[in-house]
Amino acid sequence: RLAKSCGFETAKGVQDLIYKSDAWKLCKVGKMTRKELFAQICPSVGVTTEEEQDQFAHSYVSGVGLAADMRSLLQTLKAEGKVKMLVLSNYDDTLETRLNALSAFDLFHTVLNSHSIGVAKPDPKSFQIAIERAGF
Repeated sequence: RLAKSCGFETAKGVQDLIYKSDAWKLCKVGKMTRKELFAQICPSVGVTTEEEQDQFAHSYVSGVGLAADMRSLLQTLKAEGKVKMLVLSNYDDTLETRLNALSAFDLFHTVLNSHSIGVAKPDPKSFQIAIERAGF
């Protein structure tokens, strides 16, 4: 529905609007907040007020979840302690909040967000930071 309301035929249009923008390049390395990102990209599709932009941002991720079988697998792997699990994500300043909302943050040994470490994948520095923080 979000795509259609913005004049796109498919969700790919919304994804491109966000992830191909110059604003996203700044956001994912911590030089812009999620709120600032949507304030920059939303006016191009007629979403101009702060309230509408917040609704747009919320709608974009509203269907994101963690499947029960995946949660079970992650819980088992962490409990067994044989595998160190980490998240290294090119995401905005809300990654940790989103993982907590899904009750998933504690399923990982380490959670790293490009926004907070200041460098994004595929830059080798991001992987080096992940290796160091995970204690390898």
